Order: sequence, then C-alpha cells, then structure tokens
Amino acid sequence: MAKNKLGAAAGSAGKADPTGKYTLNGWGQTEADFAFFDLAQDKVELKSDGWRTAKIADDPRVYEWWYFDIHNHDGTVITGILSPQTAMGRVPRFGTPRAMSRIDVNRNNVQSLAIETFPIDQFTSATDSCDVRSGGLTMRGDFTELQIRGKVKDHEIDVVFRQTATPLRVGNGYVFLGSTDTFQGWFNAFPSATATGHVIMGEETIEIDGVGYHDHNYGNVPIAEGYRGWFWARPSFERYTTLAIECQNGERFGGGRCRCSGSTTK
Repeated sequence: MAKNKLGAAAGSAGKADPTGKYTLNGWGQTEADFAFFDLAQDKVELKSDGWRTAKIADDPRVYEWWYFDIHNHDGTVITGILSPQTAMGRVPRFGTPRAMSRIDVNRNNVQSLAIETFPIDQFTSATDSCDVRSGGLTMRGDFTELQIRGKVKDHEIDVVFRQTATPLRVGNGYVFLGSTDTFQGWFNAFPSATATGHVIMGEETIEIDGVGYHDHNYGNVPIAEGYRGWFWARPSFERYTTLAIECQNGERFGGGRCRCSGSTTK
C-alpha cells in the first residue's frame, strides 16, 4: 500500500496577476488558485480525477481525457483513452459532439489499434471521482484500486490497478495561461500500480501481470495553441516513482516554460 506522502516541486511558477491572487503561466499555488476550481489545498481529493470540465463541456475548445497504460511482464504494452471529445484538444471541435474510446496493444513489435467514436449521450462521468464510461469502455475507482473494463471493437479488457505510489497533483493541477479565462491541467492519479487481469485481442487472450499507470488531462484551449510542446518522463526505482514534465507555453501566452517534478513513495 502506498504511504501517504507526496513530494512535488513546481518550477518556473510564472507571474502573479495584477491583484496578486492568482498564478499565471505556472501551476496554481495560491489559496485563490485552489478556490477557483473548488479544490482543497491541504489534500488531494477524489474529484481531481472526476469530470473536471463537465460544466463547460459544450464549449468546442474544451477537452478532457483519461489515459492508462500497462507494461506487461511479457513485454506487451497496452494503452487506452476515454474522452468526451474525439480530437482530444488538438483542434477545436467541429460538428456534432462525439465521444471516443481507444485501446492500443503493442505485442511482439506489432501494433494493434482499436478506436471507436460514439454519440455524446454514450459518454458519462462522475464529477466527484473517477467513474467514466465512453461507449463500451469503463474506468472507475478511487486512489487505492482502479477497474478498467469493457470492449473497443475486437479488443476487450478486464484489468484491475492497485496503487503502489501515491497520486501526484502539482499545485492545484491547473495552469492559467495568460488569465483566469484560459487553462490547461494535468493530474496523475496512479503514478504506479500493479496491473492484473486479461486483455483479449481478436481470438488471443493476454494474461496481464504488470505495471499500470493512469493520468488525466483537461483544458479549455486547444493544446497546440496553449503549448508549443512538452517533455514527460516517469522513471521508477525500488521505492519511488519519479515524474517530470516541462510544458513550453504557446507564444500567445508569452512563451516560457512551466516545469514540475515529483516523487511518490511505494
């Protein structure tokens, strides 16, 4: 079981707004930054992994997705995404809203991708915890155990993550870009976990006994506009999982970099 201990540092914290209440172009650190998104400053709440953009989901510039990956004992790598948008923040939404689910299996250097889109009424999510359904794929749980189940085309999954490293939320999990009108965010609910279960790919069943990971992205400005790019790494050691990320802010928001690094204990 993970210990209740979290180490994180937010570098290049950005400049405060003229009122001095909010952090701009850096991870939110002030009391006002947390209050703006109704988040506690002294603890990580389950709602950080809930539907963070539910109230503004009709905005075509809004995006959100829940991501997971599994590095299996036999070298197979499985990744998956659930999202109420199909473009995943790359560009603003055009046309009728549609949700998306995806499972990608890389086995023996052969990649097999299953992706489906659905009418938006086939997407549901809680706002107070991770309880997401996109078409036939579901993800639900707390910060101890996460269940990923369902089907995308001919790819089926039934896997349980059990937490081995505490969640990582840098600051309040949000970066205000230029003003409080524009934000992007990231929350890491499962930096490391045991992963057990099975994945079915066509007629082949893959027994899962590996390492799992789950994080969560959201924002109200297309990624290509908010960021020029980012670097992301997560090495694991015997007792620690370490994460590092550097986002290069878009020119519209003054450029510069927003960095963070943190380690979570097993």
